[in-house]
Amino acid sequence: MILEIIGSVFLLAGSLFMLIASLGVLRLPDVFMRMHASTKAVSMGMMLLLVGVSVLIPHISVIGKSLAIIIFFYLTLPVSTNLLGKSALDMNLKRWEKNKKSENNNS
Repeated sequence: MILEIIGSVFLLAGSLFMLIASLGVLRLPDVFMRMHASTKAVSMGMMLLLVGVSVLIPHISVIGKSLAIIIFFYLTLPVSTNLLGKSALDMNLKRWEKNKKSENNNS
């Protein structure tokens, strides 16, 4: 009973982070801010979801696979986001006009 409540809390928290990430991707004005929102919130949401699954299904194979997915996710997500950001810079995508740092970098 207690493990079900703890697992459910992790699943709900992970789902909330995923919802925040999707809202950030929809609402933020430029590609760089969207990448930031999706990277931070999705990585935390995925970790919470996998921890929740591991708590609800406490088999060694499920825990091991969840841990491997979390490690893989945290190793590959920053690299892929960095490459997407470099590609966006190379393509000279328009930045949000109210961003002060973009004005300083372009001058």
